[in-house]
Amino acid sequence: MDEIRVTYSGLISLILGLLSLIIGLGFNLIVTRNLSEIEYGTWGIIGGIIVYATIIEPIITFWTTREIARNVESGKTAIFSGLMFSCLGLIIYFISALILSNYTEANQEVVFLGIILVPLMIVNKILSSITLGWKPQGVSYGQVVFGIIQIILGALFVMLLQMNTVGVIFAVSISTLGSIIYLVVYNKNKLNGSIKKVFLKKWIKFSWVSLYPNIGQTIMNLDIMVFSIITGSIIGISYWTATMIIVSISSSSQLISRATYSKLLQGGDNSFIQENIRLLIYFTVLFSGITITFAEHGLFLLNPTYASATWIVIIMSICNFFRIITTNLQIFVTGIDKVDMDEKSSTMNYFKSSLINIPTIQLIQSISYIILLVIVLLIVISPNNSDLELLVYWAMIGLIIQIPITIYSIFIFQKKIPLENNFKDILKYVFAAVITFSIIYIIMDDAIEFNSEIVNFLPQVLLFIFFSILMFIGITYVIDNKTRILVNTIKTNIKK
Repeated sequence: MDEIRVTYSGLISLILGLLSLIIGLGFNLIVTRNLSEIEYGTWGIIGGIIVYATIIEPIITFWTTREIARNVESGKTAIFSGLMFSCLGLIIYFISALILSNYTEANQEVVFLGIILVPLMIVNKILSSITLGWKPQGVSYGQVVFGIIQIILGALFVMLLQMNTVGVIFAVSISTLGSIIYLVVYNKNKLNGSIKKVFLKKWIKFSWVSLYPNIGQTIMNLDIMVFSIITGSIIGISYWTATMIIVSISSSSQLISRATYSKLLQGGDNSFIQENIRLLIYFTVLFSGITITFAEHGLFLLNPTYASATWIVIIMSICNFFRIITTNLQIFVTGIDKVDMDEKSSTMNYFKSSLINIPTIQLIQSISYIILLVIVLLIVISPNNSDLELLVYWAMIGLIIQIPITIYSIFIFQKKIPLENNFKDILKYVFAAVITFSIIYIIMDDAIEFNSEIVNFLPQVLLFIFFSILMFIGITYVIDNKTRILVNTIKTNIKK
C-alpha cells in the first residue's frame, strides 16, 4: 500500500494548485477580454450543462478512489466503464442544451458543440480519482499540464484566430485530452490487470450509494438554469461566471487537505486531522481575504465591464469560506466510514452510514437553496431591477443557506471525530487577516490607478497581492507558534 504523507502532499498540491490557478487566470483573461457578454454567457451555460451531463461519473469515481487507496486494482475497469457511461452523458447534455438554448440568446449550434467535452471530462475525472487514491498531489500535476496547454491554445484560437466561444471549446477539449494522456502515463502502474466484471457489477449494484451524494450538488447547480429560465438573461450569467472565477481563487486553499481523504481511507491513526484542519483554516482565511480585498481589481482585469459586480464577489467569498470548511469536514467524516469494506454490508448498514447521512445534509441544503432562489427571483424580478441587483439576491441566498449547514456540519464532525478546540487559532488568523488586508486596501486605494491596459494594471495588482501574503504570514509568524514551526519546516525541506 502506498503511504500518503498528508502535509507534504497537501503543500505540494497547494503550490501546484496556485501555479495552475495563475495559468488558469491567464486563460480566463484571454477569454473574458475577447468574448462579448453574450458569447461569454454562452460559455457559462455550456459549463452549467456539463455539470448535469457528468452526473453519472460518481458511479465510477466514488468507488475507484476508495479501492485504489486500499490497494485494489480497479483502474483499468474504471476507464473502460467511463467510456461506456459517456454515452448516457451525451444524451443528458443534448436534452439540457435543447432546453436552455431555447430560453436564452445563446447560439444553439455553439452550445451543441460543447457536447464534445462530455466524454473527455468524464475520463479525466476517473483518472483523477485513481490518482487521488494513491498519490493525491498527482492530480495537481495533471491540472498544471491542462492549464499550460489551455493558455497556449486559448491564445491561438481565441486571440489570433478569433474563433470566440468555439475557440474556447476547442482549447478546453484539447487541453483535457492532454491531461488525460499525462494521467494515463502517471498512473500506468495502477492500470495493470484486466477489465473485471466484478467491479462493474458492484458499482452498478451500489450506484445508489455513489450517485446519492451527487444529487445534492447537481440540484444546487440548477441555479444557472433557474436564473436563465426565469430572467431570460444571458448577460446576468456572464457576470455570474466572471465573479465565480474570482471567488474560485479562495477554493485553492482546500488543496492543503487533498490527501486527507485518501489517508483516512487507508486507516490507521487519525491524529493528523487536527493539524490539517488548522492548515485548512489558515489558508482559507488568507485566500478569502485576497478575493474580498482584490474583488474589484480582479473583475476589472477580466474585463472592465464586470467591475461593477464587486459586491457579488465579496458576498460569495464569505459564502465560499463557509462552504470550504463544511465540504472538507463532511469529506473527512465519510473517509473514516468503513461500511463498504465489508462485502456483507446490507442496504440498512449503508443507510446508517456517513456515506448516506452526509449527502442527505447536502441534499437538504441544495433543495432549500433552489426553492428559495426560485421564490425570491419570482418576487423581485421586474423592469426596475437590473441584472446586478438580481445577482446580489442570488448571492445572498447562497450565504443565508450555507451558514446553518456549516454549523450543523461542525457538530456532526465533532461527534464523529472529537478534536481539541482550535478557536484561538482561528481568532489569530482572522485578526492577522483584518490587519493585513485593511492596511493593504487603504494603501492600494491611493496607489493603484484602474487602467484597462493589462500590462500596466496587472503588475501593480500582483505586487500588492504578494505584499499582502508576506504581511499575513509575517504577522501569524510572530503571534502563532504553529506557523513558526510550519515555516521553519518548509525552510528545512527546501534546503534539503
